[in-house]
Amino acid sequence: MLIGKEVWVELKIPGLRVFGTFYEFYESNNTIVLRDYEVWRLREGKWEQEEKGELIIIKGDAWAEIKVPKL
Repeated sequence: MLIGKEVWVELKIPGLRVFGTFYEFYESNNTIVLRDYEVWRLREGKWEQEEKGELIIIKGDAWAEIKVPKL
């Protein structure tokens, strides 16, 4: 249902989140793949873009929640 939607993925590492287009979900190991992603880090109270790229794979033990701005 989220495939193709823009999402925020909150990671288990405090102050780190990933924004991108939901591309794939692997139920067997709870892994998600985002396309056209951006990694954001909270520094001194402000979110700063740290990295961007085409595809990122986030293993199931690394992410805490998925936020969808609009469905």
